[in-house]
Amino acid sequence: MKKFNHVIDKDKIIYAYSIENMAEIIKAMNTIVKGLNDEGAYYYDWIDIVPDEATDDDFKDIAEDDEILTDTLKRFKNIIKKYFKFEN
Repeated sequence: MKKFNHVIDKDKIIYAYSIENMAEIIKAMNTIVKGLNDEGAYYYDWIDIVPDEATDDDFKDIAEDDEILTDTLKRFKNIIKKYFKFEN
């Protein structure tokens, strides 16, 4: 388990200051992805990193593992880019 100080992505965005807070953020990300109601987003881009019917312990496990957490954040960003359409 890592010594959790905070999570900052390459754009210098601070996501969380504790494992518990990061687990809640991942849980919210999961809710958003499931709420897209798009099989492509959920089954092909998300479910192999965040388990189907994930539990609070699953979210905490993801938050504690640097490699999995980084992959989860990248995938979420990619899903947002791919499945949400923003106008300039």
